[in-house]
Amino acid sequence: MQQEASPRVQQIQFDKDEGKLKIARFYGEIVALPVARGCVTLGSDTYYVSNNFPDGSVLSMNVVRSKGTEVFTSLLVRDVLKFGSSDLAAVPFGARHELLDLLGSSFPPEYGFALFGGRCVAPNVYVAIPITFSLASKCLDTRLIGVSLFPASEFGSFEDIPVIVEDEEDDVDGLVRFPPVENESKRVLGYKHMIQMHIRKICGKWRDAYLSKHSPGQLPYSSEDLMQQGFLEVTIALRKYNANHSSKAQESTFVYRHLWNRFGHLAHKYSKQSRGYGVHIMRDFVDDDGNITPSYDLGEIIH
Repeated sequence: MQQEASPRVQQIQFDKDEGKLKIARFYGEIVALPVARGCVTLGSDTYYVSNNFPDGSVLSMNVVRSKGTEVFTSLLVRDVLKFGSSDLAAVPFGARHELLDLLGSSFPPEYGFALFGGRCVAPNVYVAIPITFSLASKCLDTRLIGVSLFPASEFGSFEDIPVIVEDEEDDVDGLVRFPPVENESKRVLGYKHMIQMHIRKICGKWRDAYLSKHSPGQLPYSSEDLMQQGFLEVTIALRKYNANHSSKAQESTFVYRHLWNRFGHLAHKYSKQSRGYGVHIMRDFVDDDGNITPSYDLGEIIH
């Protein structure tokens, strides 16, 4: 007897189906709103959408309620049902979605509006973009409840499929796998001098990181930024440290190696000559047993 595929496997199979477009579905009603002078009205609120829709156009929208009373409710435009006096019910969804995407011009990104699975076309108004179940499962917005499957080249209604959100246990640095440790704040502060040492090591020619008039063109972080990053990395390291691990590494060695890796990534990224920096970075060497050899003991610098 053939075993039925798990919901997760079924969602992966949906992702492979190129005959259907997948659109995010948020908790909230789906309404059909008429357009007048480029705007739609929901209750007592008026939303500007686009002047490219003639009066009489009808848009299908997912009403996405705000998480707080101080934030405006958003609208996710999923479909264009009418364009002026033209009924688009007989037009395949794929063509209607292309029309919607074409008529809804993007809002400048510097204003900071964002909604998962949507492209901002006006304040608090978004046009749905095709997504995948794999991407939706990683969405942190609890208002996301599913994905709608539209047949791209056929007539007919959509089908809503609930999204299985990935467990926090699957998160690399999740709280379930790595909960806070005892006296965490005090223990993190105990590594302040180690963090400062790593900051001094990676700064190299970026000494202006310590100045109030730091130039982000040299290194896009000030010394204070690097210190806050260091505290965060120490917190992660302390939560991940396992005293019973087969390596028998001490806590301080484990934290040192974690900082060495994370700050090393920054040093490598911003010392590439292709980026115009060309700064040589002297890094300590840590072997598989956790033994540390300072850079000044290596005998030579390999260029």
